[in-house]
Amino acid sequence: MIRKTLTALALLAAASASQAAAVAPFYTTFGNLAGATFGGSGIPTDPTAITTANGVTLGLTAFGRYANPSLTNDGAGTFTATPGANDGLDGGPHPIGATWSFGYYINGGTAPLGGYQIDLYYDLDPAVGNDFSQYGRIDLDAALNGGGAGGLTLFEDSQNLNFGFLATGVPGVVFPGAFTPFNANASGEYGLLLRVRDQAGNDLATSAILVNVNDVPEPGSLALAGLGLLGVLAVARRRRGNPQG
Repeated sequence: MIRKTLTALALLAAASASQAAAVAPFYTTFGNLAGATFGGSGIPTDPTAITTANGVTLGLTAFGRYANPSLTNDGAGTFTATPGANDGLDGGPHPIGATWSFGYYINGGTAPLGGYQIDLYYDLDPAVGNDFSQYGRIDLDAALNGGGAGGLTLFEDSQNLNFGFLATGVPGVVFPGAFTPFNANASGEYGLLLRVRDQAGNDLATSAILVNVNDVPEPGSLALAGLGLLGVLAVARRRRGNPQG
């Protein structure tokens, strides 16, 4: 774990200095972000890539949209989702998009978020190990200040990479990357990175995750599925003598 953390730090340092490096998962805790909502209701908060540093707490997570399958994870910042577009089978109507979304959380404690530089970097290219310089960027402090919400000390929201403005941009706020638009049906790997800096450009806190969109479950997920099946069988055996159970 220490080696992985040091590797991630080196990659992030390179990304900050030259904007030329692949994004690796980065956090201080990968677990439950208690009290978060990610701007919605019923969005799972465990696990979240949580970083607390210099009075700032950040969180990044990924989750299944609507009635689509829940995401699995490797316990170390990489989530696995199913490919394909949202089918809206939960009764919608819901917009077409990927089967998964991501959520982000920024808590400045007592400090207004409008006083920081806050950037959310997003990857629309399904290729593995994309260069950080190809990512799109949302200038969240510009969005907060422009909307008159720069005095907030807590901001959280969730989005889908199929949102059109991520590919076309919003002047002064959303800056598309080198690869557009996002294909909701594409398998691949997608990176997300949330970074807070002070007005001098010094890094204060960073969180990063990867989302692996794949038809085939990861080995760890297969093991968990096997344990789940064993549990179902055990319950079925107990209920054989109790039809009302």
